[in-house]
Amino acid sequence: MRPWVPFRMDGLLIRNPMPTNPRAAIMHEMDAADYRSQIARLGLTQERAAQVLGVNARTSRRWALDERAIPETVERLLWACERYPDLIGALTDKQRAPDDASDPD
Repeated sequence: MRPWVPFRMDGLLIRNPMPTNPRAAIMHEMDAADYRSQIARLGLTQERAAQVLGVNARTSRRWALDERAIPETVERLLWACERYPDLIGALTDKQRAPDDASDPD
């Protein structure tokens, strides 16, 4: 959970009981163990997760080893992939079909 934001009121240092992010009650800060378990539930290796997330494989390994903080956008994207499994293929599909609507014929 993200730390509370301290602020001053009437010269006293107060810790704000409200999270800095209003969605903090829904999403929490992902740690390395969460990342590893999430990609395992999705059936992804660290390298495949890197492809899905659009990052270097080394970055994925650093997240899994807790060497680097995991951005909230990564947590949200993995959450979406869990709920919409077809999203994984769409994110890594290199052979996208051309859009027929743009064909002038």
